[in-house]
Amino acid sequence: MCRAMTPSAGADALQKIPAPSWVAEEPVPPSRRDALPEPQEVCKPFSLWASLKGLIGKDIMDATLPIGQHCPLTELQFRGDELECTRLLDEAALLPRGSMDRLLVVAAFAQSGFAAGLRPYKCLNPVMGETFELVRPEQGMRCVGECVHQDYSRGCRLINAWQAEGAQWTLTGEDEPKVSFWGASLDMHLNWTDNLTFHDGETFSWRKGTSHVTGLITGNLVITHKGNLDVHAHDMDVTMRLTFREPGMFSSSKATKHEMIGHLINGKGKKVAGPTISGSFDGVLTAHMEDGSERKLWEKNWGPHGRDGRFNYSHWTASLNEIPQGQRGRLPPTDTRFRPDVRAIEEGRFVEAEKVKQSLTDRLRQGVIDAHKAGAQLQPRWFELKSPDGLTPNGMEGTQQRYRFKGEYWQARKTGNWEGVPDIYEAQH
Repeated sequence: MCRAMTPSAGADALQKIPAPSWVAEEPVPPSRRDALPEPQEVCKPFSLWASLKGLIGKDIMDATLPIGQHCPLTELQFRGDELECTRLLDEAALLPRGSMDRLLVVAAFAQSGFAAGLRPYKCLNPVMGETFELVRPEQGMRCVGECVHQDYSRGCRLINAWQAEGAQWTLTGEDEPKVSFWGASLDMHLNWTDNLTFHDGETFSWRKGTSHVTGLITGNLVITHKGNLDVHAHDMDVTMRLTFREPGMFSSSKATKHEMIGHLINGKGKKVAGPTISGSFDGVLTAHMEDGSERKLWEKNWGPHGRDGRFNYSHWTASLNEIPQGQRGRLPPTDTRFRPDVRAIEEGRFVEAEKVKQSLTDRLRQGVIDAHKAGAQLQPRWFELKSPDGLTPNGMEGTQQRYRFKGEYWQARKTGNWEGVPDIYEAQH
């Protein structure tokens, strides 16, 4: 489930939230799939260590990996994976502005996407201009993301931006992922801030932590998260600091490996009295109130297949690359679901996927390089830089978003006018 168990925001209250105007024009599919199709081929064994051993100490964001190391999602779709529990934001919107109850629910949402990051598979890098939309009328939520910047002049610099909206909130975010390889392990950093604004004006922000992968040599990959997830309530000038508890050397408890604890800190970084949080980021999260009571904030819904389906997908994740009935004509040609390599991996056509992925990425990479050399760097279609110097290295130290959503995407989708939007995959839709 993805509901906050708060005394002030229950199912009856949620029913009273007016649906966004676009919901009436958006048909709800009769059903959504909850699992991926069975693979058509057996993926050949591979050694991740053999692919990476010459890259120790480097950023391997753009390293060529065996096709079997990828799951059929791109990083843009992975952002959609983190939006399963936006009902929490609907409930938070019903709670008083500046209240501790609202902060607790927002903190639960901010950590709810980390369970998806436990899959030992890499999402494919988006290509410049790639988009992904997530429209869920039954949830009153929609989101659009775009790969807004690619630069190969110094390694591989990749920036993704997105905006999600519900009836009473807007969530914006961007990331500039880096992958550091240390030999026996690697660290994945997303390097930017998410910003949440409720329609009553209250704002929150948080930065994602670091994911740590071990077992590269043995092939038994284990993913954990480390560091802090700081959810800052700007009105109150307090932060709920959620800390990923790293297991000890001799720990064998899965719950311990995925444990989170949370406490409040003030604007000066000092711990202060207030509710605390405990639990696991792939199970249940509980708030411990100052009066001694407990409140379940969130519980992960893995769906009918649990964690045993292909790629360890939950039922929500399995639906992300699906094109529901009647939706194909609404999507722009840049949508991830038209990417032939992603579709081939999903269907288990691994030999074809390897060839198509290499051909596609080589062609589009060369287009980015040629444009850069010509002094005409490719620009995003649906987002724009807030300031001309927004891409200078460390210019804002990852604390402010550099791209804003222009708001034109949903009107183009409504009219079906994708004029000027290139068919970057050169595919037939």
